[in-house]
Amino acid sequence: MSNDFAENFFFGTKKYRHLLEALYKQYSYDGRYVFIDKSRFSTLVQQRLKTDTVIQKDVEASNGIEEKVVAWPVRDYPYTAFFLETKSCTNLGHESDGWMHTCQADYLLYAFEIKDIGLDIYIVDFPLLQQWFWEDDRYARYKWHRMPDQNRTLGHIVNIHHVTACIPTERFLIYFDGTTESLKTTVNIARYRDHILNQRTQQRIKQALTAIPHKEEEGEWAFIDNTDEEEGDWREVQQRVEEILAVRDLQDYLKWVEEQEARLEQSSLKWEDDL
Repeated sequence: MSNDFAENFFFGTKKYRHLLEALYKQYSYDGRYVFIDKSRFSTLVQQRLKTDTVIQKDVEASNGIEEKVVAWPVRDYPYTAFFLETKSCTNLGHESDGWMHTCQADYLLYAFEIKDIGLDIYIVDFPLLQQWFWEDDRYARYKWHRMPDQNRTLGHIVNIHHVTACIPTERFLIYFDGTTESLKTTVNIARYRDHILNQRTQQRIKQALTAIPHKEEEGEWAFIDNTDEEEGDWREVQQRVEEILAVRDLQDYLKWVEEQEARLEQSSLKWEDDL
């Protein structure tokens, strides 16, 4: 799967700072965390240590976190790789190392915007990631990419599963309403996104049906029986919601919806990638 990071890598963390706050409140000890910004001290820490946030993980330990937040790609499918920066500038006479060399943070927080859902966040043990990346020239096995920005930033595109299989990693899905869910690193976020959107569609249809009086027309079940129940494909149902509202027996329909939900629950392993 292609990962064209050039299109939107410089998305930044400001837009979703409130979602990062929601995560840190739960992830840190007693909700203790500090964003490093807007002071001379903060500037020095960011420039020299490449650290954006300090959190307290337990009573006697605090950790620095480097944050990367990437926007939803224009190709409309989630990224499957990290961009690991090796040169922050490659312009002749202004060359400088990237954060895979210079960052001194304890953890790398790498977040991907998931359209209509929230942020898919990986928290990676950064010293171990650096060691794994550089040892035996492993970085050279991965495709390099140069950003079309002013600094012509250079890095390598590394498959997410390759990292999470070797480096201790935690993963969270933060919804746009601020609620947080822990995810396995093997969950396929594209499939899981479809599942979440399907559930929302089901709920909207249920609410619409319960608000509409019964109608007595016959033959409204034909297209429902043809729906692909194995995959839980609700796109046709959503497009033809006006026809659904004419279903004769509302209780039978809601029973069918419950069966659909049970099938989705039983097939949850389909959300995971084959490694």
